[in-house]
Amino acid sequence: AVLFLVLSVGGLGSAFAGEVLNLVSGTENYPLGLHLSYFEDKDGRMSLQEVLEEETLQAFTPSQKAVPSFGFTKSSVWLRLDLHNQDSKIQRWLLECLYPPLDSINVYLIDADNNVVTYRGGDKLPFSKRVVKHRNVIFDVPLAIGESVRIYIRVRTEGSLQVPLFLRSPRAMLAKDHEEQFAL
Repeated sequence: AVLFLVLSVGGLGSAFAGEVLNLVSGTENYPLGLHLSYFEDKDGRMSLQEVLEEETLQAFTPSQKAVPSFGFTKSSVWLRLDLHNQDSKIQRWLLECLYPPLDSINVYLIDADNNVVTYRGGDKLPFSKRVVKHRNVIFDVPLAIGESVRIYIRVRTEGSLQVPLFLRSPRAMLAKDHEEQFAL
């Protein structure tokens, strides 16, 4: 399913260099930094369709950091992540960015049939418009057993651009929030 997704979404063929993160039974928290690839859009104007062009796909670089950080930049940064639900019974995942002062975060979920789900977030978006009402920026990632999804994340901000991303089950998210509140 991932190969089909890769070939049909952008004609990636051999350009697919990223590793697929397999979601497995018994694991409910995944730090994502080292599973990402990134591309710097220096003008900050590229659309998803432009990012999916072969030349741009070839320019993605695997992240070497647990928390990708790009300092202060006027660029937009595109992140890419491939997920496959190998055997986890969890079918609704939460993609969380632990750095809420990012101005704009656009998330594109592309499934094996080329269906695209788009989410918008960031501190420029009113709280009432968020997908998940939370102090951090959170997006839904539905993924049944055996399914795969490619995620593109476009991030832009006027401040420091760092992207600490985690994928969690709703239960793990509640437990994390409870522990954080208890510590206060």
